Amino acid sequence: MTNFDELIEENLKLKDELSRTKAQLNLCEQSLETCRQDHNDVYSRIIEAQENERKQMAFELHDVLGKSLTAIKFSVEHAILTMGRWRNKNSIKQLQDVVVMVQETIKETREITTSLWPPVLSDLGIVATISWYSREFERIYPWVFINQAINVEESYIPDSIKIVIFRILQEAMNNSIKHSNCKNIDITLEKFFEPASKVDKTLIRGVRFIVADNGKGFTPPIKKCNFGTLAIQDEVKQLEDITPKGLGLLSMKERCKFSGGTFELKSSVELGTTITACWKITENN
Repeated sequence: MTNFDELIEENLKLKDELSRTKAQLNLCEQSLETCRQDHNDVYSRIIEAQENERKQMAFELHDVLGKSLTAIKFSVEHAILTMGRWRNKNSIKQLQDVVVMVQETIKETREITTSLWPPVLSDLGIVATISWYSREFERIYPWVFINQAINVEESYIPDSIKIVIFRILQEAMNNSIKHSNCKNIDITLEKFFEPASKVDKTLIRGVRFIVADNGKGFTPPIKKCNFGTLAIQDEVKQLEDITPKGLGLLSMKERCKFSGGTFELKSSVELGTTITACWKITENN
């Protein structure tokens, strides 16, 4: 066998080896994509299970504990009226203190219930919930003006993303008041239509949710994903209580991603911060 024949044979062996390597690589990529999809599905189910659990706990707190505390309050108040006839001032004072404690407990229970799952979201939907939360926010932080631009019907928004929109709203506005020193917050919920691609001009419809403030802003960290007058103390705590602890930028991004949406954060020093979440809507929704 000549050197030329040996080279041809070696080349054919290398070609076969390359083909096998490519086939193995394709199998690895397919396995990786399957793992990613499984991870996404599991994470989505975890989020859904957490929200369902919060919703159930909120209803139980409202229906069981809330009603029991209210009944106790009325019973004690009735006892105070009865004891007033006997002018037992010491006992009346003790019971009045109990009424105050029960009232505080009822208030705290309502705050916990709202934190777990806002009743207005179940009763009236996300559009009404945004308006309610904005009013509560302005009541507690009266120096902040909130502008709402709601240009979408409730029925247009899939139920699966309504709680995600609310969680993003909570965290974004809480961050604005705690870190940006802003005076204005703009909230936008709207439809959008865009071409599927440069080639395919078929329009894709979807929902876009934006929270933007005019605060001091910041420089988003490049290495982390894509993003980087005093109020009454009790009222400030009330709004903080209905914002879930630990729901940061990464959590907002993950919730948006695993609900089928895209998340974008833009911020510049002295120019404010804008959070944008978008979801495409399929014909099945």
